[in-house]
Parts: sequence; structure tokens; C-alpha cells
Amino acid sequence: MLVGEEAAKVPPKIVDYCINDFGPVQLSKKLEKERIPTTQEYNRKDIFPTCKWCAKNIMEILERPEYLWHIVNFK
Repeated sequence: MLVGEEAAKVPPKIVDYCINDFGPVQLSKKLEKERIPTTQEYNRKDIFPTCKWCAKNIMEILERPEYLWHIVNFK
């Protein structure tokens, strides 16, 4: 999966916040406050993203091993 340079910065930021005791709901509010577009908004290249994150999307990112810097299929 290829992602843009800006989008690639988001998962490590989410993991870092999680390590620092932010839960999924707190994370979604923090990302909204920082005006970070959601994955869907980034993929659609929205001009005016709403940046409305939900806890479910945060959990999906945290559950993906490639976002946690694990080796996946030697990639």
C-alpha cells in the first residue's frame, strides 16, 4: 500500500498518543482538534475535510500490524 508523505505521519502519531494514555475517544477528539483528515478524506483528496474521526477507525489503525512497525511479509 502506497500512501502520501502526510498520510504516513498519522499512524505513528496515533500509536504515540495511545502509548501516552489516550483512549480511542480521546484520540479522535485530539485528531479533530489538530484538523487531521481521516483516511477516507485523504483518499478522496477532500478540499475541505471535516476531520471527524471515530473511535472505531482509531481502533482499526491500532490493530493493523503494519502500523505498529512489525515486519509483515518481509516488506
